[in-house]
Amino acid sequence: MRKVFNACTLYLGIRCLYALQGVLYSSGGLISRALLLLFLLMSIYYTCTTFGKYKFPSLLRGITCLFVLLSCYGVFLLFTNSDFYAAGNPVPKFEYLKSILLSFTPIYACYHFTKQNQLTENNIRVWIVVFIIVATLSYYRVQSEVVFQTGNENITNNMAYSFIALLPAIFLFQKRPLVQYLILGYCMLFVLFSMKRGAILIGVFALIYFLYINRKVVQKKYKVLTNFLTIGIFFVGAFVVNSYLISNEYFVSRIDATMEGDSSNRDQLYTYFLSHFMEEQNPINFLFGHGANGTLSIYIDYAHNDWLELAINQGLLGLLVYAIYWVMFIKSIRQFRENALMKNYLTIFFIIFFVKSFFSMSYQMNIYASAILGYMIGAHGISKGQYLKLS
Repeated sequence: MRKVFNACTLYLGIRCLYALQGVLYSSGGLISRALLLLFLLMSIYYTCTTFGKYKFPSLLRGITCLFVLLSCYGVFLLFTNSDFYAAGNPVPKFEYLKSILLSFTPIYACYHFTKQNQLTENNIRVWIVVFIIVATLSYYRVQSEVVFQTGNENITNNMAYSFIALLPAIFLFQKRPLVQYLILGYCMLFVLFSMKRGAILIGVFALIYFLYINRKVVQKKYKVLTNFLTIGIFFVGAFVVNSYLISNEYFVSRIDATMEGDSSNRDQLYTYFLSHFMEEQNPINFLFGHGANGTLSIYIDYAHNDWLELAINQGLLGLLVYAIYWVMFIKSIRQFRENALMKNYLTIFFIIFFVKSFFSMSYQMNIYASAILGYMIGAHGISKGQYLKLS
């Protein structure tokens, strides 16, 4: 009972309840604000605890460099008098720091819970199932809200990235191939339903990698089963796509737009921000950027590209730190070449979020990605002697 009801359960439970605003209770009200405040306070506490208690390996050091940099810019933003608007909508100054804290602090919290044996191999699998349920409910909430607002049932649902973030978790079910393929198929179906082209592209990359690597690591007694499941994945996928091509005009229009090179005006955004950075005359802005939300201070929208967003906001310093962040992932993948689970997890994580960095907000991770990443670093770092307690 103690292993089930602990600080980790409370922490992740609060975060899931916060994600369910609009499903269990109204969005933006007193309940959601109270849950957010409680979650952020717990996150900051466990992050500070982790910083003071453990020596970090290279991967967590790379993550920490990016986290500290973005947090400093976010805190500084709170003391400015600037007003920001994205596509005509006001953007509260706290949103920047809030998104950074929600993205990174769960990594440290879940790393700490793993070290304290509160987040284990068994209950992380339970949480993955909970995350899938929460993601599904959130998907339908967004779907219903947008349909109600627009009166159009054919929409693009950004919750697709929640299911993309869950894909690396399938390697935690290596000894249960049926569960692996059920999670994989379930998540990919919702990615397709979302009509989000970037998410679909990333999902295809992740699917190819998983199917390729799984043939090499699967136990012999499961090879026949996995072959049938692989064939089943392709048949179901082909059936869904064919059904959409026949009956869904919006799906067809999205494909046609992609084939015609329509990038949802991202090419214009990229050109504008790249030119602005390369032609920057102020050496301070070139080196350190225009500050948090700098893209909104010079244009009407975000860059929708991590590299350009950081170049404008944090300048050359931000680009350097972000490059180090990704180099540490590559370095860690090589370090764990003898640990198949960790190597495969980090590889598919790298594929998903590195590709995403070129057309979306990759470093703004949701709880599904950051919690599992924190667990994986903690659990598999222990066996390699990479974590040393300082107290």
